[in-house]
Amino acid sequence: PIDGTLHIVSGGGGAYLRKFKRQAPHSIARISTHHLLHLSFKQHQLTGETINAQGVVIDQFAHTQH
Repeated sequence: PIDGTLHIVSGGGGAYLRKFKRQAPHSIARISTHHLLHLSFKQHQLTGETINAQGVVIDQFAHTQH
C-alpha cells in the first residue's frame, strides 16, 4: 500500500507487448505477457491471480485489511 491505499495495475489484455522503461519504486512484480487478472473479495481479504494466455497462474497475492 502507498499512503494506505492498495494499487493494482494490470495491462496485459491484448495489445502488443512493450518493454518496461524502468522499475517503479513501489512495484512488487512485473511481467510482460498477455494475461488476465482474477480478483476475489471475501470479508476483509482480497486475493488475486494473474493467469497467462495458456491458462497458467503466473502470479498470485492475498491482502487482508484489518
